[in-house]
Amino acid sequence: VAVVAQGAKRYDVKMDLRKRLDQAQRDLELKEAVKIQNHTRITVDWHAKSELQAHTHVRRRREKIMKEEVAQAATELRISRRAKLKDLLTKEMIEYKEELKTKGIVAIPNDYQH
Repeated sequence: VAVVAQGAKRYDVKMDLRKRLDQAQRDLELKEAVKIQNHTRITVDWHAKSELQAHTHVRRRREKIMKEEVAQAATELRISRRAKLKDLLTKEMIEYKEELKTKGIVAIPNDYQH
């Protein structure tokens, strides 16, 4: 064991070297732990972004489907209303012609359409 005298204290060179090696080892372990932690954080962030994108894609697809369904329902409603209106007007025209006929007034011909 090499011992060096420094002032009034004795200094053990081997112990100092061992302490520095231990500290260097701890520093390396800490750096590795930080690396692993950073890698884990990056991976978690990536997964979160991927999940968000997937949810966004699903949400957009649902919104698109809903818009298509609303448009289809509006079209069907418009067709149904037109058919009902046509039936109503046809019935009214028939009733009007019959009323005129009972009064002896000439009605519009049956083949007349707008």
